[in-house]
Amino acid sequence: MLRRKKTDRDLALRLRERLTDVLDMPLEAISAGSTVEIAAAREAVVGGCLGVLEYSPACVVLRTRAGRVRVCGDELRMRSLLGDRITVSGRIEAVYTEEAER
Repeated sequence: MLRRKKTDRDLALRLRERLTDVLDMPLEAISAGSTVEIAAAREAVVGGCLGVLEYSPACVVLRTRAGRVRVCGDELRMRSLLGDRITVSGRIEAVYTEEAER
């Protein structure tokens, strides 16, 4: 059986997860990464957003701290932009993520 060697990145993520449990805070609050929250396939809230790369009723591509987030579906529209959080609403069929190159 092959075991994956734990990297500094893995250990940092585990530490952040433990901290969020102890402090009862969302991971996003102490993370440099990004989050995607999906509600009933009608709304996606993307945290850690740095900009909009593409926008159409069928696809929204966002640049985030962690890479890119692609929201695909029908009748998509951006409802709000608060700080680094963007809300995309419509009929969401898929959400894809692509890690930023390091």
